[in-house]
Order: sequence, then C-alpha cells, then structure tokens
Amino acid sequence: MESKKCIICNIEKVVSDYYVHRQMADGHLNKCKQCCKSQAAERHHKLYQDESFIEKERQRGREKYKRLNYYEKSKKSIEDKPWVKTQIYKGLHKKLKCEKGYELHHWNYNDFYLEDVFVMTISEHRRLHKKLTLDKDKRIFIYNGEYLDTKEKHKQAIEKILICT
Repeated sequence: MESKKCIICNIEKVVSDYYVHRQMADGHLNKCKQCCKSQAAERHHKLYQDESFIEKERQRGREKYKRLNYYEKSKKSIEDKPWVKTQIYKGLHKKLKCEKGYELHHWNYNDFYLEDVFVMTISEHRRLHKKLTLDKDKRIFIYNGEYLDTKEKHKQAIEKILICT
C-alpha cells in the first residue's frame, strides 16, 4: 500500500488519506484530508470575524438568488402545492414547538391530516423524500408503487427507508 508524508502534520499516512489532485506528481495533494479540513475551518472562523467579509457574502448570496431566478422557481413550486398556502400548514412548525434541527414530515397533505405529522431530523427527512413520490392529485405519497394512504403504512415505509439507508 502506497503512503506519503503530510507537509503540515509530518505524519506518514496512506494515499487514501489525501485528496486527489491531478496536477501533483503522485496525483494527490501534499497535505492530508484532516489537515485540509482543519485549515479550512480556521480560515472560515477567521473570515467570519470580519464584518466586511460577511457583508460581501450576503451580497454574493443575493446576487446568486437573482441570477439563478430562485424567486420564480420557488413561486412555481408553491403553485404546484396549494396546501402550502393554508394557515394550518404555515403555522404548524411554531404551534408544535419543533426544536432546531428537526422538521415535520406530513404523511398526507389533505386538509384533514395536515396537523398529523412525524417529527424527524433534517437529514432523515431529506433521505425519506428521496425515496418517496408525491401524487399531487391525491396528495399522498407512493413508495415502491404502493400508496401510503394510512399513517401506519407510512410509518412502516419510513422505518424501511431509514434503516436501509
């Protein structure tokens, strides 16, 4: 197994502990992944102490928002989902006092069930939505070709998805 020495920490490590870099002689960066990450974190903390940098980042974010036309995209997305405009849906996160880092997952978007939700972490919620398909006409999810039309079916699908991934 090939190894090399990091120029920052001076520790001999296997090549898989280094990022690929085609312009380097051996095809890998001279500093290990751990040192790269710590340097990036230090740089991030240093830059975010400077108010002018923060303002430049805000302006860059606003410019990107306009350039990529996110306003129109989000507007179109909301038009496809009429339940998003309802007061029940809008205030539910605050009403249930959902903690930071957690999101509400609706198993059914019909008005009667909008307050009946699962609370899960953001990463679990994203993984779940990658596997589910929403039938916008019926306002319920589909998993492996089966409609999840009861809360129990949805709960079983969540368990399968989150355990398997």
